[in-house]
Amino acid sequence: MRILLLILLSLAWNVRGARVPGRKKSVPTVPTGPKFCVDCQHFIPYWSGAGYAKCSAFPRTNYATKAAETNYLVSGVYPKVNIEYFHCSTAREIEDMCGKQGKLFSPKE
Repeated sequence: MRILLLILLSLAWNVRGARVPGRKKSVPTVPTGPKFCVDCQHFIPYWSGAGYAKCSAFPRTNYATKAAETNYLVSGVYPKVNIEYFHCSTAREIEDMCGKQGKLFSPKE
């Protein structure tokens, strides 16, 4: 009777996650938590706080950049233009951009 009880206890112990000889632990390779913009390589910090941070994955196309491209085709000289980027909060709200899942998230190195 005691032997049967010991066998049942050892089986129950192994089922609950005790290491069985020969079995390797599985280690998740994909992060399971949320993807924070602060941890992404596209994150551009802003001096007044993370609420105004920008994402280098999503540049804005505005009149200045379009005019610079047109002038380049005419003169062959590309003027220096400050590139504006969308805010991280905007990119995370719009599913076609990064979305809540963080589609373009790539960790900082």
